[in-house]
Amino acid sequence: MANKFYLLSSQGIKVEIKEYDGLSVHFSGENSEICIGEGSVFRNVSIEVGNDALVEIGKTNAQGIRNSMIRLVGNGGGKFLSFGEGASIMSSKIEILSGITNSLKVGLDAMWSEGIHIRNSDSHQIFDISSGKTINNNGITEIGNHVWLGWNVTVLKNTEIADNTIVGMESVVAGKFTEENVAIAGNPARIVKRGINWRRDYLPGQ
Repeated sequence: MANKFYLLSSQGIKVEIKEYDGLSVHFSGENSEICIGEGSVFRNVSIEVGNDALVEIGKTNAQGIRNSMIRLVGNGGGKFLSFGEGASIMSSKIEILSGITNSLKVGLDAMWSEGIHIRNSDSHQIFDISSGKTINNNGITEIGNHVWLGWNVTVLKNTEIADNTIVGMESVVAGKFTEENVAIAGNPARIVKRGINWRRDYLPGQ
């Protein structure tokens, strides 16, 4: 089946398009769809999708998504990536690679710094010798609403980050962080502070 590239209007109407300013789209397979929110801002962003992949990006923050690469490729179908509205991303590499039903779901109002790397696959099989069973299966990575990823953060497969979380610079995040309003940091990341939140407008002394 044919690939589709859509613009989603504020009224919820999808209109097929061929290109969008600041965004390079490459379909390397079949039966895939990319849909972006009307009014989104992109600067030097590339998206590559293989077979049976779906990318949905809600209308970005005014800063938009910049200097970033998104790839949903490799063996297996059913790959899925979604961003809620209000994202601002300065520089990221998002890879959803080999495997079936790999997905990354990002909530509303994401704020990502530079050097972010999201990798939802090991790319190669690790298996138990006695049984032959795969022991590094891919899965769903979920990043909640209003999550701030600091400089050079890496998020690995099957990770969950709850709403209103701050991830400290150069952290490596793996596993389930289901508690909201926390700061996590380190390699591997752990909770370092609770009962906090953040906002984009910095007001010293308040």
